[in-house]
Amino acid sequence: MLLLVCVQACTDPQGPAQGGPPYLAILPRISGPDAGTLPSVVRYRVRMLSAPSIVDTVLARAPRDTVILSLPPAAYRIDLDGLPLRCNSRDGTIREAVLFADANTSIVRFNVTCLPSLVVRTKTLGNVPTQAYALRVSVGDSVVRDAVMQPTDSLYLDDVAPATYRLELRSLPQRCGVISTGGTAPLVMVPPRGGAELTLFVDCSNPADRPSVVSLAASYRHGALGFVARVADPNRDVDRYTVDLTDCRGASLLPTGARTRAGVATSLVGPDTVTIVAAIEPGLPDAVARNACASFRAIDLAGNSSPTFELPLSTDSAQAPQAIRFNAVFNGTSSVAMTLSVLDPDDDFVGAFIAFTLRDGALGQAIDGRPEFGILAVNGVRGNVLPSIPLGGGRPEYGDFLSVIVYLLDARGNMTRLVDTDLIR
Repeated sequence: MLLLVCVQACTDPQGPAQGGPPYLAILPRISGPDAGTLPSVVRYRVRMLSAPSIVDTVLARAPRDTVILSLPPAAYRIDLDGLPLRCNSRDGTIREAVLFADANTSIVRFNVTCLPSLVVRTKTLGNVPTQAYALRVSVGDSVVRDAVMQPTDSLYLDDVAPATYRLELRSLPQRCGVISTGGTAPLVMVPPRGGAELTLFVDCSNPADRPSVVSLAASYRHGALGFVARVADPNRDVDRYTVDLTDCRGASLLPTGARTRAGVATSLVGPDTVTIVAAIEPGLPDAVARNACASFRAIDLAGNSSPTFELPLSTDSAQAPQAIRFNAVFNGTSSVAMTLSVLDPDDDFVGAFIAFTLRDGALGQAIDGRPEFGILAVNGVRGNVLPSIPLGGGRPEYGDFLSVIVYLLDARGNMTRLVDTDLIR
């Protein structure tokens, strides 16, 4: 006789009296971040291994149901079937059990974890609005899902097919903007096994206080992105900036995304404007940036952010500033002194950005076999009179320095990169 009872997990495993022992109890633990993540049905195939085999049955049940069978004494194999690819059984999907005539119940357990196909999160920084956002999920020109999301929220999409999806936040207040690495409508690939996640970062500012990018110019040469940005700020408290190399649609081309630097100095050229002359060294081949753009965003001490400013890179390298003379030399063990003379073909030289390489570990980072990279001032230097780099007193020491790097930039973002590796002469 075979008696099947399907009950909730807390039910007495002995089941109703008419079946009689021995019993086989299948106790699944199938979990996920929300109920929709679980499969609607799972199947168990129960086969008698002893000869002659008189039991071979398939049972379809809800994922959290306990299954109890009254079976003849014998050895049995239990297969768990019907799991989506995004569900993983920790110890496999096959169990064996032996039911003895003088025993009551043999228990087998399955421990399964299911991932959602896609999790979309929103995280809003700054002056968080009270209104909700509209999220559109699409593949190509086809809309897959429209949903409402709060400024800080999570949405589990459990039933989307493997594909590459575009996620677009709509109905944002005018003072808010998406600042995600993937741009305003980033792409996310959902694999067959699910588990894809993407966070959409939104920055909201007080309109009367937010900085604005007056102008931006940039170029990419020798593995470095150089840029000149003018930022206006009503409160004169610009604190940091974020710069990125993008595909001209907001998506970052850098392996680790946009770079942020804090501590913008207050070298103002007007009552409310700061000029930033700077560079970053992604190290990507110049060919990667051939059709790329630079993006820039300024943030003040209160967290108010400018809109993201994005524009194509300058490719007019023939007009880049040239160094007639550049030398960096140790001034004893107290500083590195620098001299610079510049000739600019179109007479629009703006200034320089100063960086240096140090021995591995000099900045307290993990030793990885590569030199450390340091900078002198996050907003660079106007003109061609370069300050000395102080040594010691909590700063890198004389013996730490390997080279000094200076980036010359003009008003159109054209850049020349200079390196001095002989700091003795």
